[in-house]
Amino acid sequence: MAQSLLDEKDCKIIISKYLQSEKFEFVTFRVKPFVDKEREYYRDNAIIEISVKISKNISRLRLFLKQYHSKYPALVTVLRERKMSEREIFFYEIALPEMIKGAPDYDADFVPSYFLGKLNRFVILEDLSASKFVVAKKYNYLVLDRFHVSLGLKALSKLHALSLATLGQRETLTQNSLLQDNPLKCDNTLPASIKGLKTLLVAFNQSRGAPKDDLNERLDVFIKNCTDLMDAQREYRQVLCHGNIYTRNLLFKYEGSFPVDCKLLNFELIKYFPPAYDVLMFIYFTTVKTFRQHYFTHLIKYYYDCLTEELRKLNLDINKELPVKEFERSIDTLMPVIKLSSCVFLQNFGAKKGFYEGVKKDSDLYKEFLFNDKSQIIEGIMKKDPIFKEIIIESLEELMEIITVSQINKEVCYKLIEETLGTTLYEIKNYQFSSDNSELTVEVKLDDEKDSLKSFTFIINDNKNKYISELK
Repeated sequence: MAQSLLDEKDCKIIISKYLQSEKFEFVTFRVKPFVDKEREYYRDNAIIEISVKISKNISRLRLFLKQYHSKYPALVTVLRERKMSEREIFFYEIALPEMIKGAPDYDADFVPSYFLGKLNRFVILEDLSASKFVVAKKYNYLVLDRFHVSLGLKALSKLHALSLATLGQRETLTQNSLLQDNPLKCDNTLPASIKGLKTLLVAFNQSRGAPKDDLNERLDVFIKNCTDLMDAQREYRQVLCHGNIYTRNLLFKYEGSFPVDCKLLNFELIKYFPPAYDVLMFIYFTTVKTFRQHYFTHLIKYYYDCLTEELRKLNLDINKELPVKEFERSIDTLMPVIKLSSCVFLQNFGAKKGFYEGVKKDSDLYKEFLFNDKSQIIEGIMKKDPIFKEIIIESLEELMEIITVSQINKEVCYKLIEETLGTTLYEIKNYQFSSDNSELTVEVKLDDEKDSLKSFTFIINDNKNKYISELK
């Protein structure tokens, strides 16, 4: 029972941190399930209620107990080999306090307060539900609208700004091996995901009449390049990144039906890396392709504006800390990693949760899914879940695009066409380079024109950095 996780000594540590005082008398505590259908995030965890005597009055403190998974042995193996509990406790006990110490006047309101953690067992945090924070109120729990995404980006900008501001504490981060691990090298479930991805890509190409040719070989080269990119970066400014930022790792506060605030949770995969890593991951793990065509350029600018403002609060200049050109180049560099990661992420989390729960209950099937080959299970889910099928096919399309046209990311085309047309009401049908890579041609279909395509050709004036010049 969860009650045995804690003792009186633990409770006194929690009370002291909560009250910021030693003037109290511990009375008792209890651990109880969090029962609230609206806040499904808390379903597998619990609430701690601690009774404490202050002066002559007895008060009750309510806190959130996040327990690390213990129900499924195969999952426990994955989490422990990736040191996820160790990373989260390091974040709350070492990294975050040192960053706050370096900027004591900055309001680190993007995370819950932390009170206690025990390796591979639990962390005890502020009960955000008492402040009306809940999981995103969305029909599809994975996909967010621009209001939720904007709040998430703003919260990320606070984490990144605090990290950029505390240069004196950078040694703690840069020299800690936990924050330098390459997630594509240390993920022991990645081989099974790659097998599933190859099966899906072959079926995807065949459904469109494309030849199989050397697809597997090209994918292997692409994965090798992405893996190399995830090694310790030296080219771009780095920050403490969340590293696993998607819908289930945020809570939102609402006024009516409108989200007004956001908190980041679950710092189990923190990594010292360029901020574009978090930004792109969040956008790609929580939105669909049509949404990104309309809002990608806007959201990138919005994040950068938020970071500018947060750094200003810290008396820092964005142009010195993270110049916009450097930020844009880091987006271009990391985009292949994000599109590969998106395909992997969707295999693990993209379907309705009931499908995964069914797999977990069969220990042999779950081991096959985690460590050997996801192909059969994913293909089965696609037949039963049309929404999952649609979003994973979109993800495969975008992966094939970036493998096929490696010179430029499609998102650059979004920006070029928006600047040219002054609208996002279009669909990119094709984009390709001239044989000498001096020109980029983009074909688009406008929403108000049924069949005709418009072609735009842009001259590239710096091929190395992919700077695009005027419309030809």
